[in-house]
Order: sequence, then C-alpha cells, then structure tokens
Amino acid sequence: MDTQPPLESDSESPEVRRVRVPPPPATQPRRSRRRPIVGVLVAIDAPGIAEKPWVVDAVDINADGMGLVLPRDLQAGSQVQLSFQLDEAASFARVPAEVMHREGPTGGVRFLSWEAGERLKLLEYLVRFYEVEPQNS
Repeated sequence: MDTQPPLESDSESPEVRRVRVPPPPATQPRRSRRRPIVGVLVAIDAPGIAEKPWVVDAVDINADGMGLVLPRDLQAGSQVQLSFQLDEAASFARVPAEVMHREGPTGGVRFLSWEAGERLKLLEYLVRFYEVEPQNS
C-alpha cells in the first residue's frame, strides 16, 4: 500500500495533524451520472408477483436504469416492465427491467434489452438535459 507521510502540523494548533489518505481502490465500475426526476410516475408491471401494475414515484434515471420508490413485494432479482413519460418527446411503454437493489422504500432497477429506437430516445433525452444543465465550476 502506497501511503504518503503526514503534512506538517499547523503551528497554531499543534494537536491537529493533517494526513493525506489515498482513495480506496475501485472495486466496481463507476456508475454513470444520474439525473434526478421529480414528479415522474412509473407504472411497474410485475407478472407473477402482482395482478395489477403499481404506480410509483421515480427518483432518478440514467442510461442504465432508474431509482424508484418500490413496493414491498418487489425484491432484488424481480423481473418487471416499466412504463413512464419523461417529457412530450420521451414516453416509454413496457421497458423490461430487473430490480437490482433495495434501500428502505427505494431501490434501483436496471434496464434489460429493449428496442434500439426506444433506447436512443432515452439517450437523446439525457443528452438534451445535460446540454442545458448549468456546469459546476
């Protein structure tokens, strides 16, 4: 493990020492940037788990999946289909997805294989969003 020596103590507060700590090694690939989405409702159809679809709030989205408020019956590994509308030009019906994880009432779903045209529509939506988002300096 490569560590660097501590920095010199601050002369005004000798009891405080500043230490550089190297970041931990990456154990997973970096997640793509997530776009918060407020006020978007998602219909979740889960054949074999529920007779009728649930309608839940979306938390965020990226090109790989969504963060959602998930019903208790949906656990990691559940196969679902999502229907949602992000704006007038970006509505989606029955997108196959899998619940990847849960944290309390929320969780993450990963989009599975879906039509190229539909995926392109999502990517165009995300690009439009990031083009107009103010950049942090």
